Amino acid sequence: MDGKMRLFPSFSGLLNLMKTGSVKEEDLKDALFYFGCTIGHLRYSPDDAMLNQDVQITFGEDEERAKRVYDAVRNAVHEAVFDERAIFRLRMTRPNFKRLNELLSANGVDTSTVRDLEETEYSFPTLKKGYSHLLNIF
Repeated sequence: MDGKMRLFPSFSGLLNLMKTGSVKEEDLKDALFYFGCTIGHLRYSPDDAMLNQDVQITFGEDEERAKRVYDAVRNAVHEAVFDERAIFRLRMTRPNFKRLNELLSANGVDTSTVRDLEETEYSFPTLKKGYSHLLNIF
C-alpha cells in the first residue's frame, strides 16, 4: 500500500470484497470503518439460526464460510470501536461527511482539504472523488 489509511465505508461491500478475496482479514487491522448502517446491523450471536441478511445474500448456502467471514468482520469492527477507528450512522440519520471528518481527525488524518464537503450530501462517488488523496477507500 501507499501508506494511506484504509477506509471501509460499506458493510455489504466489505463482505463482498472478502468473499472475492480482494480484502483479507489482516487488511482489517488498523483500518477505519464508517458504514452506512447502524451498529445494530452487526449484531449476531454465533448461536443464532439466522445470520445478518447481508451475510446471507453474499454467501448464500455457504453458511460455514459466511459465519467465519462475518465473525472476522464483526471482531475487527468491535476492536476498531474500542480503538476509536469506527463510527456508525445514528438511528434516524443518514451518513454524513462531518461525522466522517470527525473520525478521520481523531485518527490523525488532516481533513482541512475536505472540510467543504461537510455540507455535501454523503454518497460513495463523492467520498471516492473527494477523499481518495487522503485514504484508500474500499
